[in-house]
Amino acid sequence: RTGTALSGGKMRLLWGFGSPSWHVPKTTGKRSLRVGVGAVPPGVSTFPAPHRTTLPVSLHLDQGPTRLEALLDSGAAECFIDHGLVTQLKIPLTALDKHIPVTSVDGRPIMPYPLTHRTQGLHMNIDQHLETLHFLVIQAPATPRILGHSWFCRHEPHISWSTSKVLAWGAGRHNHRGSSTTRG
Repeated sequence: RTGTALSGGKMRLLWGFGSPSWHVPKTTGKRSLRVGVGAVPPGVSTFPAPHRTTLPVSLHLDQGPTRLEALLDSGAAECFIDHGLVTQLKIPLTALDKHIPVTSVDGRPIMPYPLTHRTQGLHMNIDQHLETLHFLVIQAPATPRILGHSWFCRHEPHISWSTSKVLAWGAGRHNHRGSSTTRG
């Protein structure tokens, strides 16, 4: 079930899977608030996350290659990486010329707000596909790597959503090992 709700002039997207009654944590205290259908507090997502498709990727860092999973999220405008992972892997950062205010689908700010840094160009491969990619740095320890809409537009991948594999890359893309050009 998918629906939209207007609240304070902002469009909010609500996705629904599961039972008609959910537990939503209060902002304070240790008890939960029972919420029924149609009684969704503004700005609160009450639905469990749908299946999340990830791809195994390798980042080639100074200390060697690191295998990770990246969330495929065509609803994310750009590619993002968690600040904690950046710190852990000692990934060099570059300050953005202009800070970027980013919000989630329900209007909440993505932290840090606004975004101030991106990674330097990282060499990343997915199977035989090799590219150089910059990630915007956010606080998202539950989803530390996100390949967003900009990545989908650049590569036009044909994805098997059931097996989480890229079956083919878009026509005219020359960003695979063995090609003379690397785009990213």
